[in-house]
Amino acid sequence: MNETNGLNGGPHEVNSLDDVAQAAVSHGLTQWQKMVQERDSFRQEAERLRAELTSCKIALEAQSSYAAQMESRMADTIALRDQTVAERIKWEALFVGIMAQLKAFDVPAGPLIRGAEDDRETRQDAVNRSSPGVSGL
Repeated sequence: MNETNGLNGGPHEVNSLDDVAQAAVSHGLTQWQKMVQERDSFRQEAERLRAELTSCKIALEAQSSYAAQMESRMADTIALRDQTVAERIKWEALFVGIMAQLKAFDVPAGPLIRGAEDDRETRQDAVNRSSPGVSGL
């Protein structure tokens, strides 16, 4: 189909596309639309994956922070245990020293503190033994 257009004073022919060319343009347009749709879906998928990656990074940082906190608590507990063991060793050494002195001076292993009445009787007996002619107090 030929048309004449009088623009700019000259005749121009506008040819209409034949069926093959029109089918090729239609196919190209369809392919381009599919490609745009795929591109958009890939962009959405990439955005979803970025969000998931960000949430995974946040979760990993939280777990790392928790692990560091637990390691710190464990180190504090070990230091406290070591300090407690050191104090126990000091006390044990003191008691071993005291026991050695008691054994060296033949102090009996029985109770060293007696009741007040026992002390008075023991003192009275000691006084009676030391001065046979003096009566008790």
